[in-house]
Amino acid sequence: MSVPKKIFYGILRVVTIFFTKKNTIQLVRPENLFSKFREIFVTGFSTFFIDIAMGVLTILYFICKIGRTLVAHIP
Repeated sequence: MSVPKKIFYGILRVVTIFFTKKNTIQLVRPENLFSKFREIFVTGFSTFFIDIAMGVLTILYFICKIGRTLVAHIP
């Protein structure tokens, strides 16, 4: 089975759970939507910067590792 078909069937299976009698999850309309967005923004903003910093450090690490490997193979 191809990957797109597996993804489609997986999503289909998860979505069908919402229509069963065993489902205990309810979709509700959020109250104070703008204050919720503000809380998410304040909480998530610092996490965003940490994720960006870790990504930059990872890229720099691999650039240094590749550079050392390339230099090691020069006669």
